[in-house]
Amino acid sequence: MQWKPSIFMPRWASRILLEITDVRVERLHDISEQDAEAEGVECIEVETGRMDANSCVETIGSYIASYAELWDKLNKGEHSWTANPLVWVIEFKVI
Repeated sequence: MQWKPSIFMPRWASRILLEITDVRVERLHDISEQDAEAEGVECIEVETGRMDANSCVETIGSYIASYAELWDKLNKGEHSWTANPLVWVIEFKVI
């Protein structure tokens, strides 16, 4: 049998079926902590700029900071995190 790319496989042969529930455009910086976590990044500690009672800089866990770091690694130049480009947001559910 000749090999065919998976894009031409019949639906019954698929391992997962997704239903798109929402499509929208938004600015990259509008991502929420929950959305950044759903992208699969790990939470990292970031400084809040405030000092605690022991004169140490407070830190908080942030999925957005981790996502921003990954974004900059993957998207160099004009599409970097600081450019805050428009992005497509596609939400889906597994059927």
